[in-house]
Amino acid sequence: MFGIGASDDEPLTQRPRREDIAALAPYADADRNTLDTLLAASALRSLDNARVPSKWFEGHALFLHSGQVEIRLENTRRLFLSSVSPPARFPLPPAAVAGISALGTATLLQVPFSPTANTDAIRADFTVHGSDPLLATLSRIMRRKLDDGDIPLPSMPELAVRLNGALRERGADRDDRDVAKLIQLDPALATKVIHAVNSAAFRFARRADSVQQAVTRLGRERIRNLAVGFLLRHAFHTNSAVLRKRANALWLRSCHIAAISFTLARQLPMLDAERAMLAGLIHQIGALPILGMTDRNPELFGGTALVDRAVNAFARPLGRFVIERWQLGDDMLDVVQYAGDYQRIGHAVPDYADVVVLAQLHADMGRPGFHHLPRFDSLPAFRKLELGRLTPRKSLQALADAEQEILELRRILSGGS
Repeated sequence: MFGIGASDDEPLTQRPRREDIAALAPYADADRNTLDTLLAASALRSLDNARVPSKWFEGHALFLHSGQVEIRLENTRRLFLSSVSPPARFPLPPAAVAGISALGTATLLQVPFSPTANTDAIRADFTVHGSDPLLATLSRIMRRKLDDGDIPLPSMPELAVRLNGALRERGADRDDRDVAKLIQLDPALATKVIHAVNSAAFRFARRADSVQQAVTRLGRERIRNLAVGFLLRHAFHTNSAVLRKRANALWLRSCHIAAISFTLARQLPMLDAERAMLAGLIHQIGALPILGMTDRNPELFGGTALVDRAVNAFARPLGRFVIERWQLGDDMLDVVQYAGDYQRIGHAVPDYADVVVLAQLHADMGRPGFHHLPRFDSLPAFRKLELGRLTPRKSLQALADAEQEILELRRILSGGS
């Protein structure tokens, strides 16, 4: 009667109540009719010291209703979620990215996916919402040019490609020295890596005097994220004097977001701070193809009058194309898709997209127009922080305490002294 197949080893408990669903983050603004429709196809399932079956996620969002679960992430890190904590109002991460087990007796609430709920459906197209004939025309042109391979997508720097390749060659006889040798091919990059690792932001007790020591301190994966982040500066270069100021402003803004993201992620054990920094640097990478098109076909943009509107409308789908081409991973796809989406729901476990959204809002504090932005503590991403060493209240204090570290890392990333 719940619309969900049950078997003897998947016991149903009682039917959930309407208020159980209304209390969940994706359905907080749902009307009574929507809640009743969801309620008719929802179910409560109980587990006792057992792993959540992957098929429970099929066609449904799954929430922790009562008890406690252990969440094992792909990176082998373990988290514990209690039903009384704020993150329990968010969907559990799917079985593809996490293993979830009940600790003792736990009850899970299955809710069918709903097109009217705030469940972050990805829209990676060039659809223009609203009545803007210029953007609508530009949308059709961009879609055709992308199909023809005629949009100037930025290329990942060659050394970054080699670093990614070195870490993807599983089973190859590679060690820290191989990664260090690749970084040393670019003396400027080597200097930045050592400078960053020795900065206050990384908080190592002993200095690293060589790239090899820096790699040993951070490990190959973390040093790769750091090095690729530094190399991305080349992707923001343009020969156009008209667009150079825009590209440079975009890079400096990205460096600011990256430094804040690094600081936040350092307090979240499920995330790597260096990858959060990379997420901050690439969160607006989709603007670069638009700048490239403006340089190549200025008549499409009325000179530069349409550029800002085009960035707002098309940076997300173009950013996804760039990240897919660069093979930076699904977590970075989410970053470019949801950057600036302050009401993004995501999952109960904070991810890099959550961190970047928080960093964006924090970076805008005190700027003109800030009072029109949502309150920091109203963001869904903000309410998930209890799964880390931060509480929502402590997160703002942690950023305030790390202000000098953020400024230093921002200078290092942007190329300042």
